Amino acid sequence: MVVTAGAVAPSAGEAKPGFGVAIRGGRVLAVAPAAELDALSGPATVVEHRAGLLLPGFFDSHNHMLMTGMGMLSPGLGGCRSIAEVLGVVRAAAERAAPGQWIVTSPAWHESSLAEQRMPTAEELDSATAGHPVFMRRGGHNLVLSTLAFRLLDVDGTSHTEPGTTVIRRADGSPTGHIVGSAYVGRLAALLPPVPEARKRQALAHVGDAYARAGITSLVEPGLGPADIDLLRRLGDEGALRQRVRMMWRIASSDRDLDRAVSALTTGAGPAPFRDEWTSLFGLKLGADGGVETGYYRDAYAHPDDSDHPHGKPLISADALRAICESAAATNWHVGVHCVGDAAIDTVLHAFEAADRVSSLDARRWTLIHMMYPRADHWPRARRLGLTVTAQQPLQFALAAGFQHYIGAERARDIEPLRGYLAEIALPVGGGSDSPVAPYEPLLGIRSSVTRSTRAAGIVGPEWSIGIDEALRMYTAASAWCAFEEDQAGVIAPGMAADLTCLSANILDSPDALGDAEVTWTMAGGKVTYAS
Repeated sequence: MVVTAGAVAPSAGEAKPGFGVAIRGGRVLAVAPAAELDALSGPATVVEHRAGLLLPGFFDSHNHMLMTGMGMLSPGLGGCRSIAEVLGVVRAAAERAAPGQWIVTSPAWHESSLAEQRMPTAEELDSATAGHPVFMRRGGHNLVLSTLAFRLLDVDGTSHTEPGTTVIRRADGSPTGHIVGSAYVGRLAALLPPVPEARKRQALAHVGDAYARAGITSLVEPGLGPADIDLLRRLGDEGALRQRVRMMWRIASSDRDLDRAVSALTTGAGPAPFRDEWTSLFGLKLGADGGVETGYYRDAYAHPDDSDHPHGKPLISADALRAICESAAATNWHVGVHCVGDAAIDTVLHAFEAADRVSSLDARRWTLIHMMYPRADHWPRARRLGLTVTAQQPLQFALAAGFQHYIGAERARDIEPLRGYLAEIALPVGGGSDSPVAPYEPLLGIRSSVTRSTRAAGIVGPEWSIGIDEALRMYTAASAWCAFEEDQAGVIAPGMAADLTCLSANILDSPDALGDAEVTWTMAGGKVTYAS
């Protein structure tokens, strides 16, 4: 097969007009002027001509694909603009549900999009549910429950057993229904009726189609359990995936998991790293803190949800994080740790420094995931350890107004400092979305990276913006490097996987076209996965 376009950007840098790509057996055979590719063509050669700019397929360095897909099959709140509309979605779902069935909504929404600028309360959910328990997750760290769900899950009896958990209460002590803390939220989710494998397969097929339309050909799925790792590997073996899925095992969520995690690393129990054509398991995922209102900061929040912890709370203790990282350092595992606030980044760097004393981290690509509020003293420590960052500008796009409310406008300006990452980190910095917490479309992330535009707060921190070529590189070659896939993905070159995407406009030579550019065609492994 030969694919030609208005221009080809083999490495997301310079656009080469009149070039094309020859493909055979799912691999790139040649990249050359279109006229020169005639010598490689035969009577059976399929020639595909696309207008616009042909790029390496987008590689999302942090994308909860399964959660996003499950959310797409669930009642969606992302389009709601008021609590009344949220309740309307819940009410409609309850009317369709069997008696007593749980109503579980998509986690892809945020209260900053609602006119009331707050979460719904348990009592408001009660008014819409007609006896159905409601489980309303928002991203990975927050949850709102109806009164019935709160009781069935025994929140009052169990929430105190999970460090890092906050049950938001009114002045009189009554719960609002809002719960904060990813470890506890995950524990509660595990108590819901199990999701059949067929439903997960349906979700992954659905989200795979959506990602193909967005130009995504590879992604890192961070933080899966063993059963879902196995499912994705089987789907890859069956040829049922439209994206290459590079996975991380969530080996621990809190101190409760410490002994089990250290034992698994010491004995080799649990999943083992592997690398196949369409899937791999390359890393361990840990989390030091939460997100907008659940980050862990040196300075107090401007408006804390939990007045007893004005700086936020770590999700895992410094001692537990250090112990797991030290155990991982003695193995071949890669480690990435979620850290948003500067105090959480402090904790992760301390743990990584302890791990480095066990076995050098140099060249192991251990990763500061998000690193949303770095301070000047963090950079030299990160460079000395040979760390990189996977950054998600869509989080800043989607959540900037929330950050402004919780930590204040001055600090919020420095959230997700892309220019700082590229200037201070000596290694490739991956780009991604953190879907479903933020929009998954790479072009949206690239636009926001270049303009620092946000959904609800205007332009925030324009001094941290980067160029189109830099943003494209983060979403292609740099993300591939962060997932140990630089020999397969991220550039268009002979021998590389034929993972390509085409845009409607040459945004490298015509930057003004970025605002209206669209994905028009996507290929993964030599197979067209989307064409408009």
